[in-house]
Amino acid sequence: MKKINFLVILLLMVLQAQCFAVVDTHGTLNPQQLVIGGISLRNTRAYFEQVYGPADFCSSKKQYAHGRVYYYDKTYHYGNSLAVKYFEDNRDSQIYEIKVTANNGFATIDGVTVGMPEKVLRAVYGAPTTLQAESPSKDGKMENKEYIYYGVGGSCLQYFRFTVRDGVIKEIVLHWSD
Repeated sequence: MKKINFLVILLLMVLQAQCFAVVDTHGTLNPQQLVIGGISLRNTRAYFEQVYGPADFCSSKKQYAHGRVYYYDKTYHYGNSLAVKYFEDNRDSQIYEIKVTANNGFATIDGVTVGMPEKVLRAVYGAPTTLQAESPSKDGKMENKEYIYYGVGGSCLQYFRFTVRDGVIKEIVLHWSD
């Protein structure tokens, strides 16, 4: 039993090291740029609600670990184009994700919004930390591209993910990485 425990711990350590190796922490955005709609990931639910009011509705999804419910992932929805997630379900909890799916007035601090052309991303932010693309569609165009821009220094676990389809920004996510 001790050998099995040792092997499991060793395997977990190897997997953890690989996970950290995948994340490129050489980000390009300073902490002041990791803001959308005037909100940063350091803000609380109470602050967000003070600025934008209460959510229209809340959805919940169970997150599992080791076969048990680990926590409930709660998402607060504002209309159908803005979703905000918090670390815990209380008013003092920090935001860990803001997702914008339409041009609803939410813009990055640098003025980027959903609906802008893809070329704006490179003009404003330069080369992304990571560029991910799905396989080409039947007509040879890429279906979706994801431009990911990580923060620098103490904000290296925060990033913007811009989803682009047909040359247009369709979604902006500001996220605190796991």
